[in-house]
Amino acid sequence: MAPSKPSASKKARKSAKSPGAESHGTSSAKQTGAKESGAKETPDATALLVAAGKVLQREGIEGLTVRAIAKEAGTTTMAIYSRLGGKDGVLGAINAEGFLVLNEALSKALGDVADEPEPRILAFCRTLRNFAKAFPNHYRVMLGAPPDGYRRDAAAEERARSIWILLRKQMAGLVGEGTATMDAYALFALCHGLIELEAGPVATIAVEADAAFNTALVGTVQTLRKRSTGAAPSIDLFSHLTALEEPIELADLAWREETPRNAPCPCGSGKRYKHCHGAAAV
Repeated sequence: MAPSKPSASKKARKSAKSPGAESHGTSSAKQTGAKESGAKETPDATALLVAAGKVLQREGIEGLTVRAIAKEAGTTTMAIYSRLGGKDGVLGAINAEGFLVLNEALSKALGDVADEPEPRILAFCRTLRNFAKAFPNHYRVMLGAPPDGYRRDAAAEERARSIWILLRKQMAGLVGEGTATMDAYALFALCHGLIELEAGPVATIAVEADAAFNTALVGTVQTLRKRSTGAAPSIDLFSHLTALEEPIELADLAWREETPRNAPCPCGSGKRYKHCHGAAAV
């Protein structure tokens, strides 16, 4: 018996399934239509870091989980691992972003005061506190006790060191090179200690935090000045502190897209962007 021939309907179905220009066009049209209908694409690293920053500000370090970041960004947890390297990568990028913003604030504050050591030292310390007050969780990632399981890498340690070196430079103008290192270290410890106290349980003590910080800072600078020159400062240090209350705003991450990878990093480290803050944007 001769084999039966395929029916016309079967031929039509087979023809519809076979690859060809017409079927490729249909497939392409479907994909295009899916995109136009609002299908989500995986957010890039910049968008994910913006989402992480929002979670950090709202929920604190303890609430900064991969799942929470993915929910904020409207994506999957896999995107956080593939784009940023998981929670450690996120914390490293937040560290880099925080220091960039702090460096910009310090540069502005130092540029706005007289070119004398006392007001520049006051500007440094007050700006550090302003940043810590505005972004306590970023400050903790950058300079405070690290979150459980997070180990700062060499780049993070170098960023912290560069902040202290900036203070030492101002201190050398006040006390000279001989004791500048020790005096800068002591003053940084004072400022950091007061910031940490203000954020902890001791903050419940009935002390006006601004007045306490200003009094301790001015008293220390006056003592250093008198020890170095034998005379009290010739300017009103408290009035300088009052003028340093300008709030600090956390910049968006547009700089990651605007800075060429081989250009100098905007933070002023002297390194190429790709080897400094740009490393967090990859």
